[in-house]
Amino acid sequence: MKNCTDASENIRHKQHNHIQKHSGVSGIMNALVQAFKHIQIFRNREKDQNISELIFAHDASIAEDISRVNNQEKSQLTADAMPAADYAYTKTPPPIMPKSNTQEKPQLPADEIGKAPPAIMPNVNSQEKPQRPPGEIGKEPPPELPNIWIYDGEVYDLSDFIKRHPGGEFFIGRMKNRDITTLVNIFHPNPEKSKRVLKKYALGRKARPEDVHPKYNAPPFLFREGFDGWRDTPKFNFQNQEQLLNRIKTRINEPEMKKKIEQMDFIFDVVTIILLVVYILVQVLRLNFMQYMPIYLFVPLMAALRISLTGAGHYLIHRTQVRLNKVFANIFDISYVPMAFVVTDGHTLMHHPFTQSQVDIKRNVFTAMLELLRGDKKG
Repeated sequence: MKNCTDASENIRHKQHNHIQKHSGVSGIMNALVQAFKHIQIFRNREKDQNISELIFAHDASIAEDISRVNNQEKSQLTADAMPAADYAYTKTPPPIMPKSNTQEKPQLPADEIGKAPPAIMPNVNSQEKPQRPPGEIGKEPPPELPNIWIYDGEVYDLSDFIKRHPGGEFFIGRMKNRDITTLVNIFHPNPEKSKRVLKKYALGRKARPEDVHPKYNAPPFLFREGFDGWRDTPKFNFQNQEQLLNRIKTRINEPEMKKKIEQMDFIFDVVTIILLVVYILVQVLRLNFMQYMPIYLFVPLMAALRISLTGAGHYLIHRTQVRLNKVFANIFDISYVPMAFVVTDGHTLMHHPFTQSQVDIKRNVFTAMLELLRGDKKG
């Protein structure tokens, strides 16, 4: 009996210590909570919670649903605490509550059923047409141009010939919807042979103004205002065999001259590669080993190398655009600023064949640069 009394005393003593310990922790937590309540951010959160409670309480149906859910949770807890045998007798099915959000639609009177307007059903297949900019309203979009090339006044479709063009796809592809008469007679050493190739692609009709792109399918700002490709493209006579161009072609077509040209082209390629390697080496030395490349040596070397590579690129853009030449032709732009505007098309296909004409867009670029105000001028 005494042992039982001692054991009870020990249990009460431990419970008393445990309660005191947790009451001390609870006191500290309560003090922290009271202190945080005075901080602005927590006060705002408490205010928001009170506002949300008022909003929910304002709707009687929502408040009723909340009360019903709370009562069901309490009854569920009570049922879980009861013995299974007793709970079997007290368990009743939950009442079926009507939905507070459902509302019956008002019925029309019998005499007005036939007078009701028909329901408007959305057209799922209708799609809004894209709106045109305000500046283009009232203007008809330009018609699509046919796949044609014009040579000597006749129309040809060279779509199937593009990939087989010996000079590369770029040149013949860019000349779509243009007059290629001048290009064929200037850039081909044997124009008569080219004419025979073109015959199989003839469409059998004369060219019309609507066959030509009015701005050569190039940026319009590179042309003067009012430029028209059909009207402003120059026409030349290539029938006179005594003119300088035809005499040069006759000399180039000689077997001995063809062999010399091939040898010179090979030497040109080797020199261009050497210039490119030296150009990169000079920059590496200047950036990493400045003691071996002082500034007074670096500046003149870079000027000479860039000018040399620009000259090499000038020749490369006039070559056939095949294989690696399509990549190396771009070194013409290394120090030639206008090239960034006219690119290969504007240089090879518009500048040299039509120099100083309205088609020569390089002339327009140079003219614009020359007309820029100098630093010493005002106004």
